[in-house]
Amino acid sequence: MSSEVSDVNDYMSKVLKSYDALRGKNVDLSKIPFWDAVIISASDFNQEKGYQLQILKKQKRNELPASIPFHIFPDPPGYKIGCGGSTMYILEQVFEIYKTAMYNMRFLLIPAGGYSQRLPNLSILGKLFSPLPFGETKYQMLDLILATYLPFLKHMPPGVFLASSDAIISFSISDNDSWSFENEGFTALAHPSPVIIGTTHGVYVLPKTENVEEGSTFMSECLRVLQKPSIEEMNEKGAIVKRSSYNNVAGDDENIVFSDSAFFFAHTITKKLIKFYRNHKPITCELSSYGDFLQPLGLCASPSYIADKITSETLASLRSALYKDLYGTQLSILVLKNSNFHHLGTMQEYIDSLCAKNTFSEAFPMSKNSFSVFSIKELVPLYVEGPLINSIIHPLSVIPESTILEYCDINVAINVGINCIVSNIQIQGFTVQRLSFDIPDNTLLHTAILKDGRFVTVAFHVCENIKKAYKREHALETEFFGKKIKVFLMKDDLVFDSQSDDVSLWEAKLFPVCSSAEESLKRTLEIVLCVKECNPSHLNFRLDRRVSEWVSMKDVLLLKDTEAMVNYQNQLCEKIKLQKT
Repeated sequence: MSSEVSDVNDYMSKVLKSYDALRGKNVDLSKIPFWDAVIISASDFNQEKGYQLQILKKQKRNELPASIPFHIFPDPPGYKIGCGGSTMYILEQVFEIYKTAMYNMRFLLIPAGGYSQRLPNLSILGKLFSPLPFGETKYQMLDLILATYLPFLKHMPPGVFLASSDAIISFSISDNDSWSFENEGFTALAHPSPVIIGTTHGVYVLPKTENVEEGSTFMSECLRVLQKPSIEEMNEKGAIVKRSSYNNVAGDDENIVFSDSAFFFAHTITKKLIKFYRNHKPITCELSSYGDFLQPLGLCASPSYIADKITSETLASLRSALYKDLYGTQLSILVLKNSNFHHLGTMQEYIDSLCAKNTFSEAFPMSKNSFSVFSIKELVPLYVEGPLINSIIHPLSVIPESTILEYCDINVAINVGINCIVSNIQIQGFTVQRLSFDIPDNTLLHTAILKDGRFVTVAFHVCENIKKAYKREHALETEFFGKKIKVFLMKDDLVFDSQSDDVSLWEAKLFPVCSSAEESLKRTLEIVLCVKECNPSHLNFRLDRRVSEWVSMKDVLLLKDTEAMVNYQNQLCEKIKLQKT
């Protein structure tokens, strides 16, 4: 392990220990810097209810600082307004709660709306509550976010710190470094990253800065903010620099860019955004808190971005108005020289981060067995190599190191392929039994509980683009486990809703509703295996609509029983706790 990696690992371990000391305790904000309140956005009232339920459960289990208020705000009904519109709406709602006292408070704001279409095992309960394999200490993404940004609070005045729900950073900073969030306007965190990372993230173009080789951080002004720029644009705008320009390692000529993550804004900006929202509500188009708040900033900011990917005249008008209001506002960049940005928003990213030997696993205390037990204590698990999270598993199962099991209660031996996510699966049976068929490579399986007490198991290939849209006349071109649906079906009228103009795998009714979790798993697995084996006659029989109700992932979100899902996971953890004693 390099000294740089070791520094990050040691530093993040100390950060997590500092946070663990606050869990379940009343935080004296006069002695310990913490957020005055944590604010979480939700897509709608149903998601808000689910988030509230999970926050209450975490508070009862003493997993959160006890005295800190958590506020959850659903987006207003109607139009999709994006994280930018949601942020402005929430700020107005927070003002209604705290009035002018708000401007003396520090808020952590986590945009967590959306239904995780690229990571369906988290669609119902939310990415913010995804479990992490941190050993016996139960951590979810929310806990990691609350922990990670603690070190910045000692130099942070009242204001709003905005952090993503499916991304996190790891870093190390020295007590000797001079940095602050106390400048006017915005202060954004930046990370030295490979140039290719810049094509899918925000990038800060910094002026040439002298005497920044020493230390683990440096502060800088910003020339301009680029959003998902091409390599050509980064070259043209001066975003690409040599790593040796800011560190003291001789001969380090790697090209890098300064990519974005979280950012902070002072309450002078809060007031501007509340005023903007009141002048333009209701917002009827999607605004980005990164693209539309930050691109007007920088010493060389230009309004040229306003016309990029415009979907309506309303969007162009609101972008222009935001540019006019925010242009000239100070943007300070805090560069964390020894840091990494980790995104866990897709199935493959989730697997890579929790299973692979990468920067995420190097930075955090990963464990192959996190609050999990084997159903037979007397047998030695020889082939269970992947991370187990809050699960009971038969010790004779085969679980490769690139496969994740979370919230599973499996009492028979199973064989799981490589690169899989197996979530919320329940299989009863006798200890000598083995599941009659294997779970194929590159498969996500997730069992959901519905409001009527029935169950459905959804399955997707982990590399599938579930959101990819097809025109209705080409609906049968939709791919499922690498095969076009037309290979198995002659018509699409029963697979997709007839009123849809565009369709995607998200809307495909391919999953049978069953009376038990175990039956739903077996029937969905049969369909997946038929698709993979290209057995259309068998599959057509299995998809007979006359004998079963079939649903899509979109339907599952309408039919879900969030409380039953949360209760299942809590009861499973209690069962594991009893077996551990």
